[in-house]
Amino acid sequence: MTVLISGGRGFIGAQLVHELTALDEEVVVVDSEMGPRPAPKNPAVKAYYDVSVAAFCLSGKVNTVTPSHVIHLAGYSRVAGSDDSPYIAMEYNVRSTYQLLDMCRHWKCRFTLASSVCATQPETSAYAQSKKMAEDVALFYAKHYDVPVTIMRLANVYGPGHHRSSLTANLIGIYEQAIIDQSPLIIHGSGRQKRDYIYINDVMAYFVAVHKKPNLTSPIIFDIGTGESYSVNQVADMFGGPERTYIPAPYTEAEILGTNPVLAQEVLDYTPQIRLEDYVSSFLKTL
Repeated sequence: MTVLISGGRGFIGAQLVHELTALDEEVVVVDSEMGPRPAPKNPAVKAYYDVSVAAFCLSGKVNTVTPSHVIHLAGYSRVAGSDDSPYIAMEYNVRSTYQLLDMCRHWKCRFTLASSVCATQPETSAYAQSKKMAEDVALFYAKHYDVPVTIMRLANVYGPGHHRSSLTANLIGIYEQAIIDQSPLIIHGSGRQKRDYIYINDVMAYFVAVHKKPNLTSPIIFDIGTGESYSVNQVADMFGGPERTYIPAPYTEAEILGTNPVLAQEVLDYTPQIRLEDYVSSFLKTL
């Protein structure tokens, strides 16, 4: 089985490439290498196309593969800044989605979209709106063209390999770097805003489970999280640190972005194994 993974050199994508090649799947990666510090190329991958999804779909390269499953991870992942340049979020998150879906229509293959829990509150940012629009495009192709579609709404993913100091770093990576540097933990706004955090290995288990179930109901939407949300203040408490600095929030944030992972746990027969408190505790012990 050939699997095409867009964004296969990013934090989540590189891990998924590792998981699927370990299962002896034939993996093809499309990745423009625009993200910070792309992961090294995996020698087990059949082919890397170092171009954007748009360039891939509009070139002859698209005729060199016939995947049975497309997993779409590539996209614009910054909430901060998306309201200043909404067209960038729309270009990378919406256009690439419909381009790959249209190829799936011709390839007659499955499509799995890595979305975000932000899509449930699209009014909060251009990023969230772009994720909701990408989901809507996927649902359209599922209903009108019978493309088998699975949407995975990811909570905040953390773990080995996540960025700590780039514009796409998540809160856990940023706080790790602050602790290493003995810098204050920066908190935007009140710190009461809540998010769900899920460990990268648990995310991989869900993606592999979806891949192994080609006959899932279509379309289907899974919340990929733990079901437990923490405020920024609670996360800061886990890390401790020398001090905290509260600054005004630079953009609009949803107060609560949680998940309801019951459907994913039931259908995919998996429950997340790693709790955020345990991960942070293990990190602090390495210092």
